[in-house]
Formats: sequence, C-alpha cells, structure tokens
Amino acid sequence: MKRLGLIAFGLMMFLPACATTSHSEKEGSPPVIERFFASKNMRPGDTLKVYIKASDPDGDMEKVIVTLGRGDGPGPDFYISFTGLKKEDRKAVSGYLYWYSGKSTAVFALGRMTLQVQDRAGNLSNQIIVPIYFRWGAKQGSPPPGAFEEKEIGPIMIDVRPAGGDGGN
Repeated sequence: MKRLGLIAFGLMMFLPACATTSHSEKEGSPPVIERFFASKNMRPGDTLKVYIKASDPDGDMEKVIVTLGRGDGPGPDFYISFTGLKKEDRKAVSGYLYWYSGKSTAVFALGRMTLQVQDRAGNLSNQIIVPIYFRWGAKQGSPPPGAFEEKEIGPIMIDVRPAGGDGGN
C-alpha cells in the first residue's frame, strides 16, 4: 500500500514537470542544424572532426549536446558531453567539434554519435546521427569545399573506457 502511494506521489510530481518542459511551452524558436559532415570510418586512436552549421532565429544557442553509444553488443548505453558555444556563435555557428577516440576500440568496434544544439530556453535542434566504424587503415574524408568554416567550436569531452579498467594498459 505504501509503495502504491509512493508511485502515485511520484507520478504527481513527475507529470507536471513533463508538461512544463514540452516544446510548445518553451519560449522562442528552436535552433536548427542546417548541415553536418563527419567521416563514418576512423582509425583507432584518431581524432574525429564533426562539422556542423547551425543557426537560431532567437540568437540564444548555448551548447552542443553529444552522446556516444554502442552500435552493437552489451555495455554502456551512452556517454554524454556538453560543449558550450561562444557568445559570437549564439545566432549562427559553422565549424567543427573534435573527439579523440583514445582506447575506445577496446570498448566497441562501431558506435553511434548523436548531436543536438540547445538554446538558453531549453529548446533542442533536430538530432543528427553519425555512425562510427573503427577500421585500421581508414582515412577520414574532408567536408565539401566551402560548406563549413575551418573553425574549432570545441572538444567533445567523452573518454570511453572499459568497465573496471583502462583497456589493459
């Protein structure tokens, strides 16, 4: 009986919170990721560059949210990183985020990265999904000429390690 009461209390507290975070009640317009480019293949230990071009009519973009998850098998569902945007990039940004894969191949051979831009009101942009395949000898491609600025937006701060260790080194 007490358990049922706790569940009901939890739902009463949770549902109003959900209602206040719905998109329709947030202020302003959400940011939009207009273009992106990332190589699907990379060598283990390389640094991946993920190019994005995003804008926000309200000029209040705040951060890029990146998650990294396994593409196969058991293990962690995802890792998350928040990369803050500079004041001059809040209306429009073009450039790249970078992620050093380190020993990630000890955890998974392929994965999936997702990106979204969030503004100060909490609005989220469209979601970009980038599959990642680790292959020895792979070369990362270059983005289309003129499509993005060759400007560093910031790091993707995800350090993937096997559970309970450092990958055996």
